[in-house]
Amino acid sequence: MKTKILFLLLLGSTTQAYQKKISNVFKEIPKTVKIKKLYPEPEIYLLNNFITANEAQHLQNLASSRMQPSRVDENQRHKDRSSYSAMFSNYEDKTIQKIAQRAADAVGYPLSHVEGLQVVRYQKGQEFKPHHDYLPEHMKKNRGSQRIFTFFIYMNDLAEKAGGKTYFPELNLEVRPIKYAALFWSNIDNSGQENPKTLHGGMPVHYSEKWAINVWIHDKPQ
Repeated sequence: MKTKILFLLLLGSTTQAYQKKISNVFKEIPKTVKIKKLYPEPEIYLLNNFITANEAQHLQNLASSRMQPSRVDENQRHKDRSSYSAMFSNYEDKTIQKIAQRAADAVGYPLSHVEGLQVVRYQKGQEFKPHHDYLPEHMKKNRGSQRIFTFFIYMNDLAEKAGGKTYFPELNLEVRPIKYAALFWSNIDNSGQENPKTLHGGMPVHYSEKWAINVWIHDKPQ
């Protein structure tokens, strides 16, 4: 699949419920969402107000009783990822489906291409060392698809000194968690290949907790 570079031209005078984008990637986003470009190539965006306070609280309440040690590479535990996670079907309830559909709509893909939402919790000292969201070749083959877009949605704020930032070591970029905002990037470059510059990690949390939602869009139905 050939993915075009994001082109975010707002039609600012629209009175519709959605901001219309001239792009094959970002297609429609609610007007309440505020877009900030953080990096030019690979293009990384912060989408403020991507979820609501009620949606965040609902997911946190559901996930609290389901938390298991986070896993990598076909459900294997790994020392590089010390957080806890809870997995959900995108059809489990209306709130989950609404968030998944919002992400799908933003990039113009059907809900069927959205991997089941994953809620993650990082407590003091927990981290996720640098990794790529695109699947390695053996996992891509087994799954029959590739993760092409990532929405990493923060469910709570963290103070500057609390740690827990998302960082991209190849880009010298760090992003502090801002509640209800989604960090967005494409895992595929303009030629349709996996982009190694999207290497990223979650810095250790020094105090408090970090809650977030992973939303991955695939190139084929899930």
